[in-house]
Amino acid sequence: MKAGFIGIGAQKAATTWLHHVLAEHPDVSVADEKEVNFFSAQFDKGYAWYTRRFGGQAQPVLFGECSPNYFISCDATARAKVYNPDLKIIAILRDPIDRAFSNHLHEIRKGHIPASTSFAEALTQNPTYLEQSSYKRHLSRWIEAFGQEQVLVLLSEDIGADPAAAYRDVCAHLGLSTGHALQAVGQRQNESITYRSKKLQKILRQAGDAGRAVGLADAIKWVKGRWGIRQLIGYNRQHLRGQVTEMSPQTRAKLEQYFQDDVAYVSALLGRDALPWSTGRDAVHTTLPNTKEGRYEHVYG
Repeated sequence: MKAGFIGIGAQKAATTWLHHVLAEHPDVSVADEKEVNFFSAQFDKGYAWYTRRFGGQAQPVLFGECSPNYFISCDATARAKVYNPDLKIIAILRDPIDRAFSNHLHEIRKGHIPASTSFAEALTQNPTYLEQSSYKRHLSRWIEAFGQEQVLVLLSEDIGADPAAAYRDVCAHLGLSTGHALQAVGQRQNESITYRSKKLQKILRQAGDAGRAVGLADAIKWVKGRWGIRQLIGYNRQHLRGQVTEMSPQTRAKLEQYFQDDVAYVSALLGRDALPWSTGRDAVHTTLPNTKEGRYEHVYG
């Protein structure tokens, strides 16, 4: 009983959507928690521990999980390759600047930094803002390890525009049928939403996942629409963007140049002349330093 697929990220690029839609599929058993992080942070617990993460159905066609921090982890790539060379990999990318700013909102939402922290200042304090959007460096490593035919690359913006088509692509990649109704396929998480009670939100989310996994999606939708429950859910939600300073034009201009090679790489990989991203649309192509220090200095300096 080995996992047959993993969603590797990137962070803040719809891996939660991927987890939810696969949790509803009758022939898939996803891990109880969305981010198992086995091949990165939990590897010392061993394969038996990892296998126990996949509860639920007795004889699913596929086991799998989604852990966005795998994307930038060299250890995760190597360990996953040894664990199962036939793993199907699903990577979801997003406009690299939008993804980095969403990363910033996420850190504020989690209480890791104050809401008053500017995006430019946060860039100097958290290297993963840039690392998780460095698509060329990290995605090429996964493709080199597993082969391009085993790595499905989706764009978050395409999922938002046509989630049903994206779901069909996922099922085709994993060899799954699509002849069943889904509740989660059109649902997306909003990074600008925070919660008055994180504990309440966690309970509601876990209850929803558990119900959908056993075929109670319609019942869950009915309950969420009832008076009282609907008001409770609405009261618990807060909009975060009004509390956070937007990105400055100067910071955006620096990031446009920083990510130009990543945008060009993804465009060539997908065979698309234009991506649904504002980043790189009007970029001036110049050569950037190849060293990590040079690349960071280009943004921070």
